[in-house]
Amino acid sequence: MENLKRLYIFTGKGGVGKTTCALAFTKYLKGQNKKVLYSYIKSTNINNSIQNNLEVEGLGIDTLGLELREAATEYVSMKMKSKIIGPLVTRAPFFKSLVSMIPGFNYVIYLGHIIHLLENDPELIVVFDSPSSGHALTMLRSSYNFSEIFKSGVLYEDTQKMITSLNKEDFIGLIVMAIPTSMALKEAKELSQELLNISNNFSSKVILNNYINIDKTGLPDSIKNKVENETKVIEENSEFIDSKIPHCTKINKAEIVKDTAKFIKNLV
Repeated sequence: MENLKRLYIFTGKGGVGKTTCALAFTKYLKGQNKKVLYSYIKSTNINNSIQNNLEVEGLGIDTLGLELREAATEYVSMKMKSKIIGPLVTRAPFFKSLVSMIPGFNYVIYLGHIIHLLENDPELIVVFDSPSSGHALTMLRSSYNFSEIFKSGVLYEDTQKMITSLNKEDFIGLIVMAIPTSMALKEAKELSQELLNISNNFSSKVILNNYINIDKTGLPDSIKNKVENETKVIEENSEFIDSKIPHCTKINKAEIVKDTAKFIKNLV
């Protein structure tokens, strides 16, 4: 497989299937004998299915849950060259205050953690499941913003390294997910442009998810109308849709992911 990226970020508005497709893409790469991690931001919500490992059960993929204090502790420990000082710093009240006062600081830590893993393992690929469009934009903007703010020092040097890594050829793959509605596709198009506004190297692929691909003959009028409306929307926006993933009739989450993996190779 040629042209593989090191870091794939799945983004888009809520409910467009980012998690399913990110898991499916990880499953696909795993099936191609690639060393790959599915990465996500941990949630404290006990109903979060990723947190409870329900969505990855039976998929046979490795996961990396990003938690702010854990990632920050590792970062500080590495910079201070001490596994004792790192936890002391991130447990201190000022650390929480620092994160609260500086918007996007947590994303510098998350992104830095991922890039550090990739630098230490040339064979590793990370697939990052962004919680929303805003999270992905903030994460990618953060390194540029902090580079402008600090101008010098350790954090400045690290953000410069992040920027250099992100702009390397074939380093980052940005996947903007959408569903076949005018609103979702409009937002996907706008998000793609916002990513380019951060860097000319941040070109993305728009993937249409969950479209109905069936013969309309004999369908109830309500379903037929839905198919016709989706077809019209897809035709109107075809110029910026890079790939399509059909609706899956499976119910079990793991089965949906496995089925979706069949259509995911175009994201490479």
